[in-house]
Amino acid sequence: MTEKSKIFTSMLMGTIFLLFIAIAGLFIRVNQLQNQILVLMEYFPVDAGQNSGLSIDTNAPDFTLPNTDGKYFSLHDFLGQKILLGFSSIDCPYCKKMYPELRSFSKKSSNLQIVLISRGTLKENQELVQEQQFNFPILTLEQGNSEIGKNFQVPGTPFFYVIDEVGKICSKGFANTEEHLEELIRKCNQNSN
Repeated sequence: MTEKSKIFTSMLMGTIFLLFIAIAGLFIRVNQLQNQILVLMEYFPVDAGQNSGLSIDTNAPDFTLPNTDGKYFSLHDFLGQKILLGFSSIDCPYCKKMYPELRSFSKKSSNLQIVLISRGTLKENQELVQEQQFNFPILTLEQGNSEIGKNFQVPGTPFFYVIDEVGKICSKGFANTEEHLEELIRKCNQNSN
């Protein structure tokens, strides 16, 4: 075997080895993503027959969850005012893009109570509040507490309900821009008339 053949063989073997490593790394990452999706589905399960959330004019189910300071809030605590109730997840990339939009929207919406139910640990949600400087309640939905997502039939995140002053759902949908949030409020106002 000539010297050039040895070099070529070595390069070919090296390339095959690197490709093998890359494929193994890709397999591991896909497995991690699959596990993250399964965890999200535990909190906000998607039922093929109920993939659009609760119906308009349905009474919003009550819940009790802690905020990032450990104080417990119920939906009932906010009755008498219009509520924008959002569902998000610390691991959701769309939620991460939506947070600054929600913060900006909240500063313009003084006549609206915003409440965000965030899947994550208390510490993760405290970091979220600090990072985003939210001035509205962020309620923590920790592992093992998937009933609220099921009761609200949350099809994914970021998903929002607008709830009127008497506790009925008047608008709903996915939103990740201020314009989407404004549209949900506009639809609620139309449905209330």
